[in-house]
Amino acid sequence: ERPGPDNPAVTNGPAVGIGWKYQFGPHKMVHMWESKRGTPKKSYELVLDRAEREAILRDAGYTQKDIAKVVRTCLKGRNQRQQTVNNLPHAGMEEVVETAQKRISNILRFGKKKSLVRY
Repeated sequence: ERPGPDNPAVTNGPAVGIGWKYQFGPHKMVHMWESKRGTPKKSYELVLDRAEREAILRDAGYTQKDIAKVVRTCLKGRNQRQQTVNNLPHAGMEEVVETAQKRISNILRFGKKKSLVRY
């Protein structure tokens, strides 16, 4: 199972998602598995390049159009993250403005709560 990839952290190309479906296998004790698994891979050995990710998605049944849509979704997410980072220095001022707007609104309503419309 390969659900719609949604991780915008890839530098280029589509992201590859992982699913929650799994197959049962023989039960193993953790200490036995740990002793036989070998040397852990380095983080750079776990990275898939763009061509490998696209091949995985094609093998999972994605069309070229689907892959292009995934790439656009990743780019959009990456841009949103960057915008958030760019806005962080101004977050304190935005909070001050929002608080002032709420106070002014309360003053103009003379402290009355909003009435609920019942049907």
